[in-house]
Amino acid sequence: MKNYIYILKDPTNGEVVYVGKTKDPNKRNRDHRRRCKGKFRRLLDKWKNQIMDVGQYPIMEVIDEFDTSEINFWEKFYISEYKLKYNLLNMTEGGDGLQNPSEEVRRKIGEKSKGRVHDDDTKRKISEKIYNQTGNRIVCYDKDKKIIGYFRNSRRASEKLNVSFKNISKILNGDEYFIKGYTFFLENEENILTKIEERLSKTIEFQREFYRISKDGDIVKYNNLMKASDDNKCSYKNIWLCLNGKRKTCNQFAWSYKPNFEYHFFYKKTRAKKCKLTKIDGYVIIFESLEDAKNKTGINKSTICGYLKNKIKPQNGDIWQYYF
Repeated sequence: MKNYIYILKDPTNGEVVYVGKTKDPNKRNRDHRRRCKGKFRRLLDKWKNQIMDVGQYPIMEVIDEFDTSEINFWEKFYISEYKLKYNLLNMTEGGDGLQNPSEEVRRKIGEKSKGRVHDDDTKRKISEKIYNQTGNRIVCYDKDKKIIGYFRNSRRASEKLNVSFKNISKILNGDEYFIKGYTFFLENEENILTKIEERLSKTIEFQREFYRISKDGDIVKYNNLMKASDDNKCSYKNIWLCLNGKRKTCNQFAWSYKPNFEYHFFYKKTRAKKCKLTKIDGYVIIFESLEDAKNKTGINKSTICGYLKNKIKPQNGDIWQYYF
């Protein structure tokens, strides 16, 4: 089935204001020529009503056609291209999340882009889009409330301080507080020193001490998830799950907010719990652990656990039980 990429033009100046996709261009054109009623949910609806108030209508043009499997990718492609030249009313990037185009799609992109040269004005807009040169300036502080420097945007700060510009954006939005000892604010923001105090207090509040407990009983204290993750080469998310009782171990260590030896012994006991198998003829086999049972019977450990917890019933009439 064919799908079409179309554009809407402003009848007053001929500029492109919207890029969309459709299966039926005629029906979509009729839809765009209808007045929108009720509360405006899109910028496009408001714009259409404004030009209809003076007796004009959007100009719709079909610019390309593709198969259904490719249309989402190409919609995103054309929206990004037209955004370099026009102020589109599209509220999203378009498409339905197609991330891995086929070789055929890649070839078509190459053919359309081959020999294309942007003019100076387009190059300037691309540069502004990448580096956000028209954005608000930001200022960087350290934990001692000293100014590190002023930057044109988060990308410039990222390049100078060797930190992720995405994390800088999270700090500016209030989702995080510090990165590598730095915190960031908009240059014209008020009460910055007071806000640094608030961020410091929240950071200290979440730096709760916790402990890593090994099989041999060795205990190591930490107060930072990232440092524990780096030292033990494991995911900090899995450590957090252990600390909150949603996971038993991480990297063969038990993790606890307290150096609780009872928790440690429970961990050792569950790791090597014995079990026994009673055959239908009464013959009993005792296994030292799940691993031992797996090696001698050839049954997967998860299946054996299902037998032991009565979640799965053996078809051959065998009886599995924990051996205490």
